[in-house]
Amino acid sequence: MLLATIFILYVIGDYLTTIIAIESSPLGIKGELNPLAVLLYTHYGSMGLLVVKLVMFTLLSLTTLLTLKKSKKSGPIVKKALVGFSIVCTAVVCINMYTLLTL
Repeated sequence: MLLATIFILYVIGDYLTTIIAIESSPLGIKGELNPLAVLLYTHYGSMGLLVVKLVMFTLLSLTTLLTLKKSKKSGPIVKKALVGFSIVCTAVVCINMYTLLTL
């Protein structure tokens, strides 16, 4: 449950900080370093980004749950991987927040 909460907060935090940075920056979407985000935002707007982030979150969650169900032995490895992913996600949101603070 804790990891699910962390992932949900990541998706919300990443989405909001990305959109605010895009809309607040004089460069707009051209300031975004992620080419996939640029493509999605250019073609589908902010909802395109949200949909892809939610789809990726759902796929990661389902993969994790299925792996945990199938193999009890892989549980600790998957949990460590999820903690690592959570740290990376937190770093992404922190980078977005730093970008917002330096605009």
